[in-house]
Amino acid sequence: MNFIKSFHVYAAVFFFYANIPIYLVLVGYSSTPPSFWIGLFAAVILLSLTSKLFARDQVSEITCSKPLLYWAFFFIMINLVSFFFSDPSEIVIKTLERRILSAFVILLFFTALEDDGGLQRKVRWVLLLAVLIAIADNIYDFMNPSLFVPLDNEFANPGRAAGFYLNANQAGAALVLGMILTIELLPKKIRTLYLYIVLIGILLTFSRTALIGWILVTLILLFQNVLNKKQFIAGIAIATFIILLILNQLTEIDLIDKLSEGINLPNITERIDWISNPLTTEDASLDERRVVFKRAWEMFLNHPLIGNGIGSTLTWNEEISTHNTYLYFMADYGVIGLFILPLLLLASIWRASGEARQTALPFLAFVTLFGFFSHNIVEEYYFLISFAIMASMSARSRISNKGV
Repeated sequence: MNFIKSFHVYAAVFFFYANIPIYLVLVGYSSTPPSFWIGLFAAVILLSLTSKLFARDQVSEITCSKPLLYWAFFFIMINLVSFFFSDPSEIVIKTLERRILSAFVILLFFTALEDDGGLQRKVRWVLLLAVLIAIADNIYDFMNPSLFVPLDNEFANPGRAAGFYLNANQAGAALVLGMILTIELLPKKIRTLYLYIVLIGILLTFSRTALIGWILVTLILLFQNVLNKKQFIAGIAIATFIILLILNQLTEIDLIDKLSEGINLPNITERIDWISNPLTTEDASLDERRVVFKRAWEMFLNHPLIGNGIGSTLTWNEEISTHNTYLYFMADYGVIGLFILPLLLLASIWRASGEARQTALPFLAFVTLFGFFSHNIVEEYYFLISFAIMASMSARSRISNKGV
């Protein structure tokens, strides 16, 4: 039974973190919803827990994370209460289902990992493999813009690598999160190499938030002495050369040929210009984000205590939602929505010690930062799995401190 459980945990972590089930549906290769595979995985985990309950000598190994359970209960209840006072449109109902499923997924993956420190560590190796494959995917995607997503698909954004994630910003975030959770598995002498390999994958996404997040995480890892400082400094020269080489190749693109292939050149060049001069560069993406930020903030001010109801920024007449997790939930639930992501982070790193504590700091910093630029953190599977792994590491560290 342990082998079957372990195999399913490895497979679930890899395929959901790599975003493959969602990719297959959105690109049209499959009609099976991700919730179906989550259900199968849940059945295996529940069967494993049932067998442990009958093994009296192992009952003591089954523990639980009260902080994570408290957060899940709080999140589900606030959604149900908000739904009760909302207009039950199709979008609102699907939003409720998606958010309840998110809480379930976090608890499910946490339950699968928390009582087995050996399995937890092996899963992080699986995560490292997923990160390396994602980087390779980004390289192929950048060189062959229609390889993963046909150019006529609504999710196509040719020129910005995303691989199975479809969205380049999500692809960049998944690489940073994976790096945070796996870098300490490697010997210190090759961690810097891993760090820069991840950077290459991020650069190909042209995600500014992921790049800033990588820099922030790198500074924290240097402060924690996780990285070899001499190797890191030497690697700066190599990384600079690679960046300049990529930028040089971009400037030599044959515009006619690339435009005929449907490459989204304006989106790419705006981001390159922003990196070189962030204060004065005009950017359509940033302008759009300012508009929805202002709109969501006004919605919050109109109903700061009770909010505007679940899915309020998904039913408005703007083309996109807030691109900000904090405002996303504040517009829905009022001031209490501000605390949803911070409380989830707190539950994930609660009383972490040792290696878990060292991992918790860059994890906390990156997720907090990314929350200002994405409203999907509490719904995307790679984030949910990351929360579960971080929470399981924290829980195991608490058990170790108690001598269990």
